[in-house]
Amino acid sequence: SAPNLEAYHALWAEPAPDDELRPTRGCSTPTFHGSAADLMATTATLITLLGIQMRHPVSGTHLCAQPHTGTAPAHRFIPYSE
Repeated sequence: SAPNLEAYHALWAEPAPDDELRPTRGCSTPTFHGSAADLMATTATLITLLGIQMRHPVSGTHLCAQPHTGTAPAHRFIPYSE
């Protein structure tokens, strides 16, 4: 396990029982708008990284986090090695 990737560990961890996100009645419209904004920001970041990767000579994986998450660094490139 790489300590510099610990912030991204939650992406691969199995959820604990009853730890799944369940929307409930009464979720506000701003909550859904905020989720849509997060999704759009992540999509824009990944499309930008895709454009960069297309000209990059090394294959690999890009991990990214939005600024409001507090994850630093917000972008990591992990080169693929056989």
